[in-house]
Amino acid sequence: MASQALSSEQIAAAIKKKRKEKKISQKQLAELIDKTERTVQNYESGQTDFSMSIIKDIAIALDIDFRELLSTPGHQDGMNVGIDGRNSFRNKYMLESFADVINVLFKIQETYDFSMKLDIAKPPEDKEWKASISVDGKGNSKYDMDFCLFLENWKTKMDQLYRGKLSIDRYMDWQAETIAYYTSSPLTPMFERPDLEEYTSELGNQVYRWKNPFATEVDKEK
Repeated sequence: MASQALSSEQIAAAIKKKRKEKKISQKQLAELIDKTERTVQNYESGQTDFSMSIIKDIAIALDIDFRELLSTPGHQDGMNVGIDGRNSFRNKYMLESFADVINVLFKIQETYDFSMKLDIAKPPEDKEWKASISVDGKGNSKYDMDFCLFLENWKTKMDQLYRGKLSIDRYMDWQAETIAYYTSSPLTPMFERPDLEEYTSELGNQVYRWKNPFATEVDKEK
């Protein structure tokens, strides 16, 4: 089923509906988001090109999840809807639980074509508890440089989005264009990875494992 278009008018209608449900006047909402009453009237009439920052500010003021303002009757979670109305790759992979996010990370780790490295810092060795995933833009894997260039571009777009300098529509267009650009960039299938090696397990079975691309000489001797 094709995704439904979500226009500025539909977002405006959702804002008006939620505001009335909360029994908040336009003037009160304007004060909550530090805007003029006229600005709120423009929002609700669909005369504004909504940015994500505006939508989130309004959602906070109404004490609701911002996705409720990005919903249509047929898609109440607000995440199945393509803002630009297209049945795009963005709607293909649904993340409905933390397990889905973990599964995506497992799948990313399986690819051989960029050098994903995990780093953990936590007490008592470090003052803070942080976890990060990094890719060396100068690495030898097929898409190391592409991955870093993509993240750099993505951060720029996100900064523009949250500062209100890029509309949701344009952000979605950029997503679709980026995905289309890399569609013809295939990944190496997991079991064709050249870094697979056979070894004998503790139980005496012959099994396969991936070589650690970040292993030191000391690690290799263990």
